[in-house]
Amino acid sequence: MITSERKWRKMKQNKEPNVTIIIPTHSAPIDTVVAALRKQKYTGKVTIIALDNGERDRTKEMPKGVTYIKNKQNLGLAGSLNKGILLASTPYVITLHQDCVPVGSDWLSALMLPFADSSVVLSASQQILPKEIWNKFSFWHKVFAVPELQMQKTIHERATVYKTSVVEECGLFDNTTYLTAGEDADLFMKMKAYGKFVVSSALVSHIHAPHNDSLWKFIKTFLRCHEAMGVLHRKYLFRMGFQFVYDLVKTVLMLFLVVFLFFNVGVSLFIFGVIVVLANIMHLGVVRYVCDWRLVFVPFVYTFVWFATLIVMWKGFVSGKQRIH
Repeated sequence: MITSERKWRKMKQNKEPNVTIIIPTHSAPIDTVVAALRKQKYTGKVTIIALDNGERDRTKEMPKGVTYIKNKQNLGLAGSLNKGILLASTPYVITLHQDCVPVGSDWLSALMLPFADSSVVLSASQQILPKEIWNKFSFWHKVFAVPELQMQKTIHERATVYKTSVVEECGLFDNTTYLTAGEDADLFMKMKAYGKFVVSSALVSHIHAPHNDSLWKFIKTFLRCHEAMGVLHRKYLFRMGFQFVYDLVKTVLMLFLVVFLFFNVGVSLFIFGVIVVLANIMHLGVVRYVCDWRLVFVPFVYTFVWFATLIVMWKGFVSGKQRIH
Protein backbone atom coordinates (compact mmCIF):
# COMPACT_ATOMS: atom_id res chain seq x y z
CA MET A 1 0.00 0.00 0.00
CA ILE A 2 2.92 2.33 0.70
CA THR A 3 4.07 1.88 -2.89
CA SER A 4 0.57 2.64 -4.13
CA GLU A 5 0.39 5.83 -2.04
CA ARG A 6 3.75 6.95 -3.42
CA LYS A 7 2.46 6.39 -6.95
CA TRP A 8 -0.65 8.43 -6.18
CA ARG A 9 1.30 11.29 -4.59
CA LYS A 10 3.53 11.39 -7.64
CA MET A 11 0.43 11.50 -9.83
CA LYS A 12 -1.05 14.25 -7.63
CA GLN A 13 1.99 16.42 -8.25
CA ASN A 14 0.96 16.45 -11.89
CA LYS A 15 -2.81 15.93 -12.02
CA GLU A 16 -5.29 13.61 -10.37
CA PRO A 17 -7.83 11.76 -12.56
CA ASN A 18 -10.91 13.60 -13.78
CA VAL A 19 -14.10 12.57 -11.98
CA THR A 20 -17.84 13.05 -12.33
CA ILE A 21 -19.90 13.47 -9.15
CA ILE A 22 -23.57 12.50 -9.42
CA ILE A 23 -25.95 13.96 -6.83
CA PRO A 24 -29.48 12.49 -6.95
CA THR A 25 -32.05 14.78 -5.36
CA HIS A 26 -35.78 15.02 -4.82
CA SER A 27 -36.57 18.70 -4.28
CA ALA A 28 -34.10 19.01 -1.36
CA PRO A 29 -31.36 21.69 -1.50
CA ILE A 30 -27.82 20.59 -2.36
CA ASP A 31 -26.01 23.82 -1.44
CA THR A 32 -24.29 22.36 1.64
CA VAL A 33 -22.91 19.37 -0.29
CA VAL A 34 -21.74 21.49 -3.23
CA ALA A 35 -20.10 24.02 -0.87
CA ALA A 36 -18.09 21.15 0.68
CA LEU A 37 -17.08 19.98 -2.79
CA ARG A 38 -15.88 23.47 -3.71
CA LYS A 39 -13.39 23.32 -0.81
CA GLN A 40 -11.66 20.22 -2.13
CA LYS A 41 -7.93 20.49 -2.90
CA TYR A 42 -8.20 18.18 -5.87
CA THR A 43 -6.05 18.71 -8.95
CA GLY A 44 -8.19 16.82 -11.48
CA LYS A 45 -11.28 18.18 -13.21
CA VAL A 46 -14.47 17.68 -11.20
CA THR A 47 -17.83 17.65 -12.98
CA ILE A 48 -20.94 17.85 -10.78
CA ILE A 49 -24.28 16.60 -12.10
CA ALA A 50 -27.50 16.98 -10.08
CA LEU A 51 -30.47 14.87 -11.20
CA ASP A 52 -33.78 15.97 -9.74
CA ASN A 53 -36.78 13.64 -9.35
CA GLY A 54 -38.89 16.39 -7.79
CA GLU A 55 -41.97 17.98 -9.29
CA ARG A 56 -40.60 21.53 -9.64
CA ASP A 57 -37.83 22.77 -11.95
CA ARG A 58 -35.10 24.31 -9.75
CA THR A 59 -32.65 25.45 -12.42
CA LYS A 60 -32.42 28.98 -10.99
CA GLU A 61 -31.76 27.65 -7.47
CA MET A 62 -28.78 25.48 -8.38
CA PRO A 63 -25.28 26.47 -7.21
CA LYS A 64 -23.07 27.86 -9.95
CA GLY A 65 -21.13 25.29 -11.96
CA VAL A 66 -23.55 22.41 -11.33
CA THR A 67 -25.07 20.66 -14.33
CA TYR A 68 -28.72 20.41 -13.36
CA ILE A 69 -31.10 17.92 -14.98
CA LYS A 70 -34.80 17.90 -14.12
CA ASN A 71 -36.12 14.42 -14.86
CA LYS A 72 -39.42 14.50 -16.76
CA GLN A 73 -40.66 11.71 -14.51
CA ASN A 74 -39.53 10.23 -11.22
CA LEU A 75 -36.83 7.75 -12.21
CA GLY A 76 -36.16 6.66 -8.64
CA LEU A 77 -32.71 6.64 -7.09
CA ALA A 78 -31.28 3.90 -9.33
CA GLY A 79 -32.71 5.47 -12.48
CA SER A 80 -31.18 8.85 -11.68
CA LEU A 81 -27.80 7.32 -10.89
CA ASN A 82 -27.85 5.37 -14.15
CA LYS A 83 -28.68 8.49 -16.13
CA GLY A 84 -25.79 10.33 -14.51
CA ILE A 85 -23.35 7.48 -15.13
CA LEU A 86 -24.28 7.37 -18.81
CA LEU A 87 -23.69 11.14 -19.06
CA ALA A 88 -20.24 10.87 -17.47
CA SER A 89 -17.21 10.96 -19.74
CA THR A 90 -14.62 10.47 -17.00
CA PRO A 91 -12.84 7.23 -15.98
CA TYR A 92 -14.26 7.49 -12.48
CA VAL A 93 -17.78 8.32 -11.34
CA ILE A 94 -18.91 9.19 -7.81
CA THR A 95 -22.39 8.77 -6.37
CA LEU A 96 -22.99 11.29 -3.59
CA HIS A 97 -26.31 11.59 -1.77
CA GLN A 98 -27.67 15.07 -1.09
CA ASP A 99 -27.52 14.48 2.69
CA CYS A 100 -23.91 13.22 2.78
CA VAL A 101 -21.53 16.14 3.31
CA PRO A 102 -17.80 15.59 2.67
CA VAL A 103 -15.63 16.32 5.71
CA GLY A 104 -12.37 18.22 5.13
CA SER A 105 -10.69 19.58 2.02
CA ASP A 106 -8.92 16.28 1.23
CA TRP A 107 -12.07 14.14 1.10
CA LEU A 108 -11.95 13.62 -2.66
CA SER A 109 -8.22 12.88 -2.72
CA ALA A 110 -8.62 10.37 0.13
CA LEU A 111 -11.55 8.74 -1.66
CA MET A 112 -9.51 8.36 -4.86
CA LEU A 113 -6.28 7.23 -3.17
CA PRO A 114 -7.10 3.45 -3.23
CA PHE A 115 -7.13 3.55 -7.05
CA ALA A 116 -3.34 3.81 -6.95
CA ASP A 117 -3.78 0.04 -6.79
CA SER A 118 -5.01 -0.84 -10.29
CA SER A 119 -6.98 -3.84 -8.98
CA VAL A 120 -9.37 -1.58 -7.01
CA VAL A 121 -12.73 -0.94 -8.71
CA LEU A 122 -14.66 0.75 -5.87
CA SER A 123 -13.75 3.05 -3.01
CA ALA A 124 -16.32 4.03 -0.36
CA SER A 125 -16.33 6.81 2.23
CA GLN A 126 -16.66 6.21 5.92
CA GLN A 127 -19.77 7.88 7.32
CA ILE A 128 -21.01 9.17 10.62
CA LEU A 129 -24.09 10.95 11.95
CA PRO A 130 -23.05 14.02 13.99
CA LYS A 131 -24.54 14.00 17.49
CA GLU A 132 -25.73 17.59 17.18
CA ILE A 133 -27.80 16.61 14.13
CA TRP A 134 -29.15 13.46 15.81
CA ASN A 135 -30.30 15.53 18.81
CA LYS A 136 -32.84 17.29 16.55
CA PHE A 137 -34.52 14.07 15.45
CA SER A 138 -37.93 12.85 16.55
CA PHE A 139 -38.05 9.99 19.10
CA TRP A 140 -38.34 7.09 16.65
CA HIS A 141 -35.87 8.67 14.26
CA LYS A 142 -33.38 8.86 17.14
CA VAL A 143 -33.98 5.22 18.10
CA PHE A 144 -33.38 3.82 14.62
CA ALA A 145 -30.46 6.16 13.88
CA VAL A 146 -28.42 5.34 17.02
CA PRO A 147 -26.05 2.92 15.16
CA GLU A 148 -25.05 5.75 12.82
CA LEU A 149 -23.58 7.72 15.73
CA GLN A 150 -20.64 5.33 15.48
CA MET A 151 -18.25 5.41 12.52
CA GLN A 152 -19.69 3.31 9.69
CA LYS A 153 -17.00 1.50 7.68
CA THR A 154 -19.12 -0.40 5.20
CA ILE A 155 -19.56 -0.61 1.44
CA HIS A 156 -22.48 1.56 0.30
CA GLU A 157 -23.38 3.94 -2.54
CA ARG A 158 -24.03 7.13 -0.57
CA ALA A 159 -20.53 8.57 -1.11
CA THR A 160 -18.65 6.12 -3.29
CA VAL A 161 -16.43 6.20 -6.37
CA TYR A 162 -16.44 3.52 -9.09
CA LYS A 163 -14.45 2.76 -12.19
CA THR A 164 -16.94 3.90 -14.81
CA SER A 165 -16.06 1.13 -17.26
CA VAL A 166 -16.70 -1.58 -14.66
CA VAL A 167 -20.11 -0.18 -13.68
CA GLU A 168 -21.13 -0.03 -17.33
CA GLU A 169 -19.82 -3.54 -17.94
CA CYS A 170 -22.01 -4.76 -15.06
CA GLY A 171 -25.10 -3.19 -16.59
CA LEU A 172 -25.44 -0.23 -14.17
CA PHE A 173 -27.91 -0.27 -11.24
CA ASP A 174 -30.84 -2.64 -11.77
CA ASN A 175 -33.87 -0.35 -11.51
CA THR A 176 -36.35 -2.89 -12.88
CA THR A 177 -35.88 -5.67 -10.31
CA TYR A 178 -35.43 -3.27 -7.40
CA LEU A 179 -37.95 -0.47 -6.95
CA THR A 180 -36.72 1.32 -3.82
CA ALA A 181 -33.92 -0.78 -2.28
CA GLY A 182 -31.29 -3.40 -3.07
CA GLU A 183 -29.99 -2.05 -6.38
CA ASP A 184 -26.67 -1.05 -4.79
CA ALA A 185 -26.03 -4.45 -3.20
CA ASP A 186 -26.90 -6.16 -6.48
CA LEU A 187 -24.38 -4.04 -8.39
CA PHE A 188 -21.72 -4.70 -5.77
CA MET A 189 -22.22 -8.46 -6.12
CA LYS A 190 -21.61 -8.15 -9.86
CA MET A 191 -18.59 -5.87 -9.46
CA LYS A 192 -16.78 -8.28 -7.12
CA ALA A 193 -15.69 -10.30 -10.14
CA TYR A 194 -13.80 -7.29 -11.54
CA GLY A 195 -11.62 -6.27 -8.62
CA LYS A 196 -11.28 -5.12 -5.03
CA PHE A 197 -13.49 -2.90 -2.86
CA VAL A 198 -11.93 -0.52 -0.33
CA VAL A 199 -13.38 1.57 2.49
CA SER A 200 -11.13 4.63 2.24
CA SER A 201 -10.15 7.15 4.93
CA ALA A 202 -12.50 9.71 3.36
CA LEU A 203 -15.36 10.73 5.67
CA VAL A 204 -18.84 12.14 5.11
CA SER A 205 -21.38 13.42 7.62
CA HIS A 206 -24.68 11.68 6.96
CA ILE A 207 -26.96 14.52 8.05
CA HIS A 208 -30.33 13.20 6.84
CA ALA A 209 -32.83 15.94 7.56
CA PRO A 210 -34.76 15.76 10.85
CA HIS A 211 -38.42 14.91 10.44
CA ASN A 212 -41.37 13.67 12.45
CA ASP A 213 -42.38 10.74 10.29
CA SER A 214 -44.54 8.06 11.83
CA LEU A 215 -43.16 4.84 13.28
CA TRP A 216 -44.71 2.96 10.36
CA LYS A 217 -42.56 4.87 7.85
CA PHE A 218 -39.41 3.74 9.62
CA ILE A 219 -40.68 0.16 9.75
CA LYS A 220 -41.32 0.32 6.00
CA THR A 221 -37.65 1.16 5.52
CA PHE A 222 -36.76 -2.17 7.16
CA LEU A 223 -39.38 -3.96 5.06
CA ARG A 224 -38.03 -2.52 1.79
CA CYS A 225 -34.48 -3.55 2.61
CA HIS A 226 -35.42 -7.08 3.66
CA GLU A 227 -37.65 -7.64 0.65
CA ALA A 228 -34.62 -6.67 -1.44
CA MET A 229 -32.49 -9.07 0.61
CA GLY A 230 -34.86 -11.89 -0.36
CA VAL A 231 -34.33 -11.06 -4.03
CA LEU A 232 -30.57 -11.03 -3.49
CA HIS A 233 -30.71 -14.42 -1.72
CA ARG A 234 -32.61 -15.84 -4.68
CA LYS A 235 -29.99 -14.56 -7.14
CA TYR A 236 -26.80 -15.21 -5.17
CA LEU A 237 -27.64 -17.75 -2.40
CA PHE A 238 -24.51 -18.66 -0.41
CA ARG A 239 -22.55 -15.86 -2.10
CA MET A 240 -24.41 -13.54 0.29
CA GLY A 241 -22.29 -15.05 3.06
CA PHE A 242 -23.25 -14.53 6.71
CA GLN A 243 -26.51 -12.75 5.86
CA PHE A 244 -27.78 -15.82 4.00
CA VAL A 245 -26.92 -18.13 6.91
CA TYR A 246 -28.45 -15.72 9.44
CA ASP A 247 -31.72 -15.50 7.52
CA LEU A 248 -31.83 -19.30 7.29
CA VAL A 249 -31.44 -19.54 11.08
CA LYS A 250 -34.26 -16.99 11.50
CA THR A 251 -36.46 -19.07 9.21
CA VAL A 252 -35.78 -22.28 11.14
CA LEU A 253 -36.61 -20.54 14.44
CA MET A 254 -39.88 -19.25 12.97
CA LEU A 255 -40.84 -22.74 11.74
CA PHE A 256 -40.01 -24.32 15.11
CA LEU A 257 -42.08 -21.64 16.86
CA VAL A 258 -45.13 -22.43 14.73
CA VAL A 259 -44.75 -26.22 14.88
CA PHE A 260 -44.29 -26.39 18.66
CA LEU A 261 -47.37 -24.24 19.21
CA PHE A 262 -49.34 -27.39 18.36
CA PHE A 263 -47.20 -29.88 20.32
CA ASN A 264 -45.46 -28.19 23.23
CA VAL A 265 -46.40 -24.65 24.23
CA GLY A 266 -43.53 -24.50 26.73
CA VAL A 267 -40.91 -25.13 24.03
CA SER A 268 -42.69 -22.65 21.78
CA LEU A 269 -42.52 -19.97 24.50
CA PHE A 270 -38.81 -20.68 24.96
CA ILE A 271 -38.20 -20.24 21.22
CA PHE A 272 -40.20 -17.01 21.29
CA GLY A 273 -37.96 -15.80 24.12
CA VAL A 274 -34.87 -16.59 22.04
CA ILE A 275 -36.36 -14.62 19.14
CA VAL A 276 -37.07 -11.62 21.40
CA VAL A 277 -33.44 -11.66 22.56
CA LEU A 278 -32.11 -11.93 18.99
CA ALA A 279 -34.41 -9.16 17.81
CA ASN A 280 -33.20 -6.74 20.49
CA ILE A 281 -29.65 -7.67 21.46
CA MET A 282 -28.07 -5.56 18.71
CA HIS A 283 -30.06 -2.50 19.81
CA LEU A 284 -29.24 -2.36 23.52
CA GLY A 285 -27.06 0.69 22.85
CA VAL A 286 -30.21 2.76 22.40
CA VAL A 287 -30.55 3.22 26.18
CA ARG A 288 -27.12 4.89 26.27
CA TYR A 289 -28.33 7.73 24.08
CA VAL A 290 -32.11 7.97 24.45
CA CYS A 291 -33.84 8.79 27.73
CA ASP A 292 -37.57 8.65 27.16
CA TRP A 293 -40.49 6.74 28.69
CA ARG A 294 -41.38 5.45 25.22
CA LEU A 295 -38.31 3.20 25.33
CA VAL A 296 -40.56 0.57 26.97
CA PHE A 297 -42.15 0.04 23.53
CA VAL A 298 -38.84 -0.47 21.69
CA PRO A 299 -38.46 -4.24 22.44
CA PHE A 300 -42.00 -4.85 21.14
CA VAL A 301 -41.28 -2.86 17.97
CA TYR A 302 -38.02 -4.66 17.22
CA THR A 303 -39.66 -8.04 17.85
CA PHE A 304 -42.46 -7.15 15.43
CA VAL A 305 -39.85 -5.97 12.90
CA TRP A 306 -38.01 -9.31 13.29
CA PHE A 307 -41.11 -11.27 12.23
CA ALA A 308 -42.29 -8.79 9.59
CA THR A 309 -38.91 -8.53 7.86
CA LEU A 310 -38.55 -12.31 7.74
CA ILE A 311 -41.93 -12.59 6.01
CA VAL A 312 -41.18 -9.91 3.41
CA MET A 313 -37.72 -11.41 2.87
CA TRP A 314 -39.37 -14.63 1.71
CA LYS A 315 -41.84 -12.58 -0.32
CA GLY A 316 -38.88 -11.09 -2.19
CA PHE A 317 -37.25 -14.51 -2.53
CA VAL A 318 -40.37 -16.06 -4.09
CA SER A 319 -41.31 -13.14 -6.35
CA GLY A 320 -37.78 -12.19 -7.41
CA LYS A 321 -38.83 -8.52 -7.26
CA GLN A 322 -38.49 -5.70 -4.73
CA ARG A 323 -41.76 -3.76 -4.84
CA ILE A 324 -42.45 -2.21 -1.41
CA HIS A 325 -42.43 1.56 -1.97
